[in-house]
Amino acid sequence: MAVPAASSPTCYAREPQSESTGTTRAFDPDIFESWLADLSGRGAPGMLVSLVLKLEQLGRGAVEVRRRLEVNLRLLPVVKNLADDLPKPRPDQQDLGATESGPPTLTLTLEQRLWCQMFSNLQRALNDLDSGRGSAVRDRDWARLWLLEALLHCLGRQLELGLGPGWTLPSGTWQRAHDLYAYYLGRVAEAPRLADLAQRSEVGLDVQTAYKRLLVLGLLGKQGPERSLLDPETGRPSEVLADWARRSLLQDPSLYFGVLGTYLVESSRDEPPRRVPGALGIVDRAWVLHPAKELLAALGG
Repeated sequence: MAVPAASSPTCYAREPQSESTGTTRAFDPDIFESWLADLSGRGAPGMLVSLVLKLEQLGRGAVEVRRRLEVNLRLLPVVKNLADDLPKPRPDQQDLGATESGPPTLTLTLEQRLWCQMFSNLQRALNDLDSGRGSAVRDRDWARLWLLEALLHCLGRQLELGLGPGWTLPSGTWQRAHDLYAYYLGRVAEAPRLADLAQRSEVGLDVQTAYKRLLVLGLLGKQGPERSLLDPETGRPSEVLADWARRSLLQDPSLYFGVLGTYLVESSRDEPPRRVPGALGIVDRAWVLHPAKELLAALGG
């Protein structure tokens, strides 16, 4: 991912919780469904602003765990569809303003804020699911998998927006991706029902491939996206990247000790994978990404 000259703001901070009855009642089924029905008639700009505000409201509201999950399930497809239809501003259209304490800083677009807000609400739903209050959710294993893949999707859309030079990426994006994968390995990957859940799900629930796709985006973003890797209709990365991610491997770095030119993923750093120019030494809290051969060719390896 190209590193901008100016600082990159973050937008993943959790909203302070409000006990306001009005804030919570806004997500009662009848009121929320009425809001959703009204949303489609507002046009893309109005929908974008309304969704950002609604997600901020959801983040503040003391919403019951099962209801919070239901609302996120309803909102994510709406956010995806709207984001797909939004025109993508050029990097030189980003707001650039000087501050009293230093040089100009890049600010985030509304679409970037939208994905940040969606991420923050999904993360809160996952935290609530893991708490004692989560026992109210009937199928916690499925919900946990769905939330993980949805969270990685949000981060992926942030990375897609940041492909190429001149864009800012919200700080913490990579660290959150690494943390989610570590959570998956520690809490979910060995669950006996994992294979069954993935097979019967309509949304895939392939968390490992979702994470590896982010790593692929990070590697390609460092050199700028090849036009041949972008879908001509949507401008988004083509499905070939998911195939490359699926066939790439994440492995223990001890297997690559002394190997030249490895791609190192450091889970404690807010950074994409990096190519180690010399021999790999002893590293902690890291994985080595062994790219599929087509990805390696695209990287010039």
